[in-house]
Amino acid sequence: MKVVIGKNSCTYYDYSIKANEPESIEVGFSDTKEDSNKKIKELQEQIDELKKMISEKSNTKEKPSKDKSETKKSDKTAKKSDKTAKKSDKTAKTTKQTTDTTKQTTQPANPTGKCANLVKGALLMKCDLHGMNLSGKDLSGARLEGANLQKANLEKVNLQKSNLITANLSGANLKKADLHGADLQDANLQGADLQNANLQNANLSGANIIGADFSGANLDGVKGLD
Repeated sequence: MKVVIGKNSCTYYDYSIKANEPESIEVGFSDTKEDSNKKIKELQEQIDELKKMISEKSNTKEKPSKDKSETKKSDKTAKKSDKTAKKSDKTAKTTKQTTDTTKQTTQPANPTGKCANLVKGALLMKCDLHGMNLSGKDLSGARLEGANLQKANLEKVNLQKSNLITANLSGANLKKADLHGADLQDANLQGADLQNANLQNANLSGANIIGADFSGANLDGVKGLD
């Protein structure tokens, strides 16, 4: 905007104003000093008003940029939160899968078919009986070659003359079990509890007895403990 002041004057004041205002304001001074001062005062007020308008418009233009910047920042934060949430979900799923696998490993077996026939003289070769509670059962003469009896409860079980060749009895509870004449060749008895068990004339040749507890057990005539 160009403002011309003064009668027959060539004095200019330039302002870069993008507004719907006249391109120039021309003021002619009268011969009266009071009138001239009044005109100048009015002109100054107009200039001040224009400056105020410029300032307001500048602030209005800057706000969208600020809001845009804040929006971008919020979007970035939201994306980061989503990524963290997805990572947490993935970790939770992995933990659940691990827990489920552990449960499957530690839960007692659920035998079916011939392996569910837990009686005297039963044919239980290679049956999975890990963790089962067989306390007090009569399995005398049973064939348990290669059977998995890991951590099974065999307390007071009658296993007289049973065939337990290569059977896995690691960690099993065999307290007061009757293993008179049982064949335990190459069986795994690591960490088994055989306190007060009857192992008279049993065959333990090649058996793994590391950590097994034979406290109070009857070991008369046992083979493989030499």
